[in-house]
Amino acid sequence: MPRHPRLFIPGATYHVYCRVARGEFVFDDDYEAVEFVETIREVRD
Repeated sequence: MPRHPRLFIPGATYHVYCRVARGEFVFDDDYEAVEFVETIREVRD
């Protein structure tokens, strides 16, 4: 049985995440993580 579709509520807060195989890190260092968050903020605004 398929899951129910996700609801999109304008102005709501969403938790965005990704998973990485074999316990690897998503980012090589803190700088990359900060750059990612700043990019998401720019796109959001």
